[in-house]
Amino acid sequence: MREVVEAAGAAWRPLRYPDSDFTGTLKTLDAAGIAKYVPEGTPAKDYEDLPMPLLLPYTAERVLPALLDDLRALKPAPTVIVHDPFIAFALMAGHVLDVPAITFLTMPGPGTFIKGIVMEHYSPLMTLVTTAKELFAPPVSARQLQRFGSAPFRCVGPLIDASVQRLRNANIGHKAAEATDAAQVPTDFKSGTLPWAHIDEQLAAGRKLVFVSLGTVATANRWNITFGDFARSNGLADLNGREFCQHVWRVCYEALGGDDRFLVVMSLGSMPDALDGLPDVPENFILR
Repeated sequence: MREVVEAAGAAWRPLRYPDSDFTGTLKTLDAAGIAKYVPEGTPAKDYEDLPMPLLLPYTAERVLPALLDDLRALKPAPTVIVHDPFIAFALMAGHVLDVPAITFLTMPGPGTFIKGIVMEHYSPLMTLVTTAKELFAPPVSARQLQRFGSAPFRCVGPLIDASVQRLRNANIGHKAAEATDAAQVPTDFKSGTLPWAHIDEQLAAGRKLVFVSLGTVATANRWNITFGDFARSNGLADLNGREFCQHVWRVCYEALGGDDRFLVVMSLGSMPDALDGLPDVPENFILR
């Protein structure tokens, strides 16, 4: 993540913990949390795999003091805080420092979470959504409408700026990918410059361009891990990222493969076994 942030020209300032070099949000209780909150004699299995919504309040407890110090020390002083909707303590920092906090949502809208989830925290001032108005998914569940049904959302599109340096396959280096051998990825499918001349030629000939991307959760950190409670409501809890992605890709092959009306660009992620067990790539597909 640091490389992505700095490639965009921003300074990287990680979250700090008072007695540890760890940074980021906690995926499990640390030693201090276990000592403070876990009764003696509790089996490890009861607290080693806590869901993220239960860990985020403790993460806030651990990082907020240092975060507030770091924000106060910034020169010039911050005039706005932009935060992920799952990082509720950013709103708390904004309140303490009297700095407006704006949410940045890189999904089509809160309606994506059909039943709503505890982790959602949208700014009462503004939430920027990286989609078009026509594709925006507003709050729909009773929980969402009660908590932030009147919160303002502004669709800003994909925010593509060709002048900004970008990194391809930014998730490489994630622990889920480190155990794989990138050399196994077929050369033709490695991330790189797309064949724009060919794409332009096909569009000029009347073909429709279809872009298929399944984001970074299923294609990276959940590649070999089941979705669990995050997908309990839609029946995908027992599937892992690979099973889900390969099903979608196979359906795309069957629905669009060989259809001269379409040119399909498909983003696979960085896992070298992404195409294992799938049929041959249709001629009208470009994979990266």
